[in-house]
Amino acid sequence: MLDYLRNTLGLDVEQRPWEKESKLPLYLRSGRKYSVLHISGMECLCVELDAAHFRLSAFQKQQAQLAAYWPGQIVLCFPSLTAYQRKALIENQISFVVPGSQLYLPWLGMVVQERNQAPVKPVEKLSWNAQLLTLLLLERKWENIRQADLVPLLGVSAMTVSRAVRELNQVGLVRAEKSGRDIFLTPMAQGKELWEQAKPYLQNPVRRRIYVNKNTLSPDLPLSGLSALSVRTMLNPPAQRCYAMSGREYKAQNLPAVDPNWTDAEQCAELELWHYDPRLLCWDGAVSPLALALMYRDSEDERIQQATEEMMEDYQW
Repeated sequence: MLDYLRNTLGLDVEQRPWEKESKLPLYLRSGRKYSVLHISGMECLCVELDAAHFRLSAFQKQQAQLAAYWPGQIVLCFPSLTAYQRKALIENQISFVVPGSQLYLPWLGMVVQERNQAPVKPVEKLSWNAQLLTLLLLERKWENIRQADLVPLLGVSAMTVSRAVRELNQVGLVRAEKSGRDIFLTPMAQGKELWEQAKPYLQNPVRRRIYVNKNTLSPDLPLSGLSALSVRTMLNPPAQRCYAMSGREYKAQNLPAVDPNWTDAEQCAELELWHYDPRLLCWDGAVSPLALALMYRDSEDERIQQATEEMMEDYQW
């Protein structure tokens, strides 16, 4: 770290132990290493820690307690950070250093990022595989899952799973850690907290809707759309049942579409074509509440909005 700071800042940088570290409460010492940095005549307290065990909200509360022992500037030192984590620290004006990668010292007027690193394109919306993985983490309440086990579950290649994991890591939703030859994923939050963090990156899973003859549909297709919403709430069911299947499955089956205005209504069914397999996100014969919430979060129908809100209020996180 010292060489990185010296080379980057072009200033004299020295480091010494902090004599008051032993006086700190255990919760302020656990998993951390403290030292004092001298940067061209200025002093700051350096806290070395791992981002995997760091909680921004907790540290913000601890800053006032640390001030009783060190009233000056505090700099956090991490071995690595995701783009989401760096953004959160900068937005909250928290000084940090990632040796060899980036430093943010607003009190010194310094913000430096290595130019030789390939720029990481910010994630605005998750890819469909990353979204499916996020919903599975929520629905199945996984706390630790082996990355290799996701390949047969999602029905995609190992490379596709790796890309999805990188996206989730980039936006701070999961932590990927290697253990032996395996990589294990751990959500950075659980339940409703993870849902709220993920929502800005999630989209309506439905690609398009068509009508087909209901007799051509497989009996194991889950209910979706308003049919599923009526199962999970007090909303009245629609005249024609709505089912869901992946666009890939629809293409393989080549089901003929029908015009509901020119076909016996009792023979028609609405079919939603999803970007991924809806069977992975269904129970009790209908797609999950989380999928429905994404589907109808922009609905202008007050009945649908109210039903969706009531469904989510009753959802068991």
